[in-house]
Amino acid sequence: DFELSQFPSSFKKGDQLEVKLKATNAHAGHRLPSGDPESFIEFIFELKDNNGTIVASQRDTIGEKWEWYPLAKKIMDNNLDPLDSRTFNFKENLTYSGDLHLSVIVKKHRLSEEAAKYNKLGDDYPLFITIYEENRTIKSKGK
Repeated sequence: DFELSQFPSSFKKGDQLEVKLKATNAHAGHRLPSGDPESFIEFIFELKDNNGTIVASQRDTIGEKWEWYPLAKKIMDNNLDPLDSRTFNFKENLTYSGDLHLSVIVKKHRLSEEAAKYNKLGDDYPLFITIYEENRTIKSKGK
């Protein structure tokens, strides 16, 4: 389950935007993500201006990292346990003129692009699915 915090629908130059996305493993009964050890869930915050230019972004992940050679070894694990929650915080000092557009996207990845290339998987192999997306406009109040 995903819960996006409340945040202002308008801003003036100099305000700080803070957005929180809370992810809860409410229904799986096992750690998330599961399946392939290279699967991961990516949390993306993108703030764009009216021209579609990204002015600020942040990416976070949950999952495992493995070293495969010379021996398989898990080097990081921050999977989400059953019924646990994790909150991802995005903060940005708003020094922009004009409206801003915030996208909050969550993707479940089967494996990284690097691993797909290494395993010679074609361009038609689905690397991820989008499991949550929220888009909001934050109106400028001017100076």
